[in-house]
Amino acid sequence: MLDKWSGGTAQRYARFVALANRSERHFRRFRSQRDYREVVENVTTDDGRILYESIVSTPFAALALESEYADTVGRPKTIEIAGRRISPTTIRYASTLADIVAEFPQFQSFKRVCEIGIGYGGLARLVCLHHRLTGGQIESYRLLDLPEVLTLTRRYLEHHHLDPAIEYRTKSEIGLKNTDTYDFVISNWAFSEFDRSLQTEYLDKVISRAEAGYMIMNTGLDGRHKGLGGQTCLSDAEIMGKLPSARILDRENAKPKGYVIAFG
Repeated sequence: MLDKWSGGTAQRYARFVALANRSERHFRRFRSQRDYREVVENVTTDDGRILYESIVSTPFAALALESEYADTVGRPKTIEIAGRRISPTTIRYASTLADIVAEFPQFQSFKRVCEIGIGYGGLARLVCLHHRLTGGQIESYRLLDLPEVLTLTRRYLEHHHLDPAIEYRTKSEIGLKNTDTYDFVISNWAFSEFDRSLQTEYLDKVISRAEAGYMIMNTGLDGRHKGLGGQTCLSDAEIMGKLPSARILDRENAKPKGYVIAFG
């Protein structure tokens, strides 16, 4: 989400997302542009190969490999894996999904999903495909981000045939007192980089209204209470105190400097 940082990185990213929304030429290559890759499409070649090896014997490796067409949209930098050209970021999303399913064997039964901080919708696409292939049925997949990001994500996801109703929402559109409930909530780094007031708002309005959740974090643990922009963040204990059955996980898809909070 654009409001997770202050300073030059966020400003360059915001400007580029706006440009890609109004320019077909920039949209065609948005995933390979430096100002976008700094924030979203930033998994290295080496990390992509390591993550692929961690899922190579699972069905999630096939999901990654079947993403070759998806990884022509926006023309990201790709690596050759098993004869296919795949974005390392797509491989990380597949690794994240593999870990979610391992941690939550009932994941297939979750029908109402919410994702906070959505990139371009790459993880959402894989979750929807996973449910389709395993006989699950998502009734709604809510994507929460800023308007510019939602517009870009809608353009990306319209290139793919997804079964569930994708809902595009800003924070303000869910209201001051969100009464919606979710089976599962996901945050892929974004929540951990909000300041503590915004984290508290999301905990109260969204995350605590989910039966279960999975959040990749890079702040809050071991005294790391400062985000990339210098903002003060909640500690892991403060976050986990608001969530049922919360636990800290050490996972390959969160490395090199992250960890996972799972709950429910």
